[in-house]
Amino acid sequence: MKSHRRLITFSLLATLSVFTSSCDRKACKNLNPVFDQYPPESQEYKKELAKQMQHEGAENLSYWYNKSQEINGQEYLELFIQNDYVCAKGIIQVKDKTKRRGLQNNKGYSGAQLKGVAIKTEENAEGINFVLENIEKIID
Repeated sequence: MKSHRRLITFSLLATLSVFTSSCDRKACKNLNPVFDQYPPESQEYKKELAKQMQHEGAENLSYWYNKSQEINGQEYLELFIQNDYVCAKGIIQVKDKTKRRGLQNNKGYSGAQLKGVAIKTEENAEGINFVLENIEKIID
């Protein structure tokens, strides 16, 4: 009977461990003063983030969902974008709602890792804007 209890306890702890670690975003420390000085919505921040995203390459960055928000009638996703050198937030416009893979209205995905993320950087007279192109998978 004791060994049966131990097995159940071990199984529960192992299962809990898997669930709690699956959404753990690696802690990152920002070393870029631009990301400290300006909010993610500012053009200064966006310009620096675009530069860092291009320099690091999308395949070398991790993306984590924080929340959805509406700005001036447009839908945006707020994502944590990071690796060993980048620790930033991206405000990403959703032009095609089929690309967001169910990430809307903050329905329990806050903190979920996103895989296969493609973000297009658009620049015009108003400045830089990030547009969601694809999310292959949500790891919740």
